[in-house]
Amino acid sequence: MTRGLYPFAMKTPVTAGSNGAGSDLAVGPKVIDFTAVHKICTSFNEFHQASPKVGSDLGGAVDGTLCKYAVFPDHDLVLSTSTLSSIEASTLSDKGDILIR
Repeated sequence: MTRGLYPFAMKTPVTAGSNGAGSDLAVGPKVIDFTAVHKICTSFNEFHQASPKVGSDLGGAVDGTLCKYAVFPDHDLVLSTSTLSSIEASTLSDKGDILIR
């Protein structure tokens, strides 16, 4: 970043934003972990759960969260708790990634 360049994979155009939370409005027929009533949070890096970081950060290589509606694969979502508002829950998206660094 000291050279003024974004050092990670990025698509253009892209929907920016990496943190997000909200409610499932609908789910596909193969989704078993979520229903249309769940509160959910996005995962900052959709493929980082079981493999090395491979340039799949939301808002960079993959469309992000700065939009009213979005479609995400189920492996990119985690259940939120009813005790947090969507704004509070949205701050948790990249905390695991920060801890790893």
